[in-house]
Amino acid sequence: MESESIQDLFAALKHVGKSGSSKADDSLPKTSSSAGDDFDQDNIKFDEDAKVAEQQDTFKQIEQHLRGLPRMQTGFDGLANGKETTNAIQRVEDPVSILHLRKKDAETKKPSSSELWFTLPKPELTREIKRDLLILKHRAALDPKRHYKKDKWQVPERFSVGTIVEDKSEFFSSRLKNKDRKSTMLGTLIGDDDTNKYFKRKYSEVQSKKTSGAKGHYKKVRAKRNKF
Repeated sequence: MESESIQDLFAALKHVGKSGSSKADDSLPKTSSSAGDDFDQDNIKFDEDAKVAEQQDTFKQIEQHLRGLPRMQTGFDGLANGKETTNAIQRVEDPVSILHLRKKDAETKKPSSSELWFTLPKPELTREIKRDLLILKHRAALDPKRHYKKDKWQVPERFSVGTIVEDKSEFFSSRLKNKDRKSTMLGTLIGDDDTNKYFKRKYSEVQSKKTSGAKGHYKKVRAKRNKF
């Protein structure tokens, strides 16, 4: 139907062009039979005026029909107007992947306020945390005045690391100074002088016990030989 309407419009254009060219040889305009009466009434009408009006009407009709036809979006109109037209890219989403993501979001529910309050988090095991956990495992060897039950201690799945804040009543008894406070338990133990003295004494006792006997006696003999 669109092709037939376009062909009709072109045929009308050709007809108007032929009629205009056949009558274009007359150099002087031709007046109608009632030109004298119109001249007396100060109203002169030419035959060409009616033909020009008919041509303009046909051109207007053709233009209206052409505007009613579907247009193709090209960049030529923007170039003529001096404006660059940006064609928006349409993003087509896969419905299968969208359903999969919705199902995954439904499965992973957000924790409620009670779970966030009463449940301990699962922290990342860094090098510093692993060292502190190893110290907790061997806490029986840290202080001679404290004794713990021997059991197979394992690293818990959920735990939290914090800082103990002393009470005001313990200002002179068990309060640490700011220069003695460290970020990890290992740093706090190494910075304590009494703990270092205890570690050195225990290390010397272990070494003397391990080296007594064959190796210790042989080392003493070699030391005496080197004197001479």
